[in-house]
Amino acid sequence: MKKATKKILDDLMYGGITTKDIKLLRGSLTATFKNLTVEGQLGVEGQMKALDGVPSFLLHNYAIKTLSVTLLKYGDKTFNPTEQPGEVQAFLRTLSGVIIDELIKEQNQFEKEIRVAITGKNIEENFSKTGSTEEESAASSAA
Repeated sequence: MKKATKKILDDLMYGGITTKDIKLLRGSLTATFKNLTVEGQLGVEGQMKALDGVPSFLLHNYAIKTLSVTLLKYGDKTFNPTEQPGEVQAFLRTLSGVIIDELIKEQNQFEKEIRVAITGKNIEENFSKTGSTEEESAASSAA
């Protein structure tokens, strides 16, 4: 199992969230995401149903709202998206659309990595201990 997959599984099992650092602008800027929780997703969907407009307007708003509940760090700025998603949203609205597009692409990729990591096989490999077989048990009892 890959080290990154094990980290995702351990983080989700023992803490409920997992994080990922990414590099932007040819590595000159770093950002950190946390996974999108059900509460975060429902909040974003609730806000989106109040919006109306052309598809590009809706997509950009969806990206900003999603990032506002998942972005923990951008450069030297640190956020608490669980407690202050409005603060994160206000900051994101000051960034270039190209940066927002790159951030949401990376966040979506991170969510895909999480979905791949939480397959039954990976969970079994990471958390299940293989018990002894009947033959091994009988052999140890006879000894």
